[in-house]
Amino acid sequence: MASVGRGASCRATAKALECAISTVVVAVRRYQEDGRQGLRDRREGNGRAKVDERFRVSPRPSPSRATLTERFGE
Repeated sequence: MASVGRGASCRATAKALECAISTVVVAVRRYQEDGRQGLRDRREGNGRAKVDERFRVSPRPSPSRATLTERFGE
């Protein structure tokens, strides 16, 4: 979010962070409205955990940037 504060676009920031533009837009809006408190994790009321210990210890290959670009484009 600091890069947006320094004048970078949400699109450029999202590309640098390899996340969705909407993720940056929401984070910037939350920061503008509530400061650092607005960026706190809000998942505590999200019900039971959906990931169990079997998933956490299971090795999962991370897709390469090239693979993601081939599948989803830039």
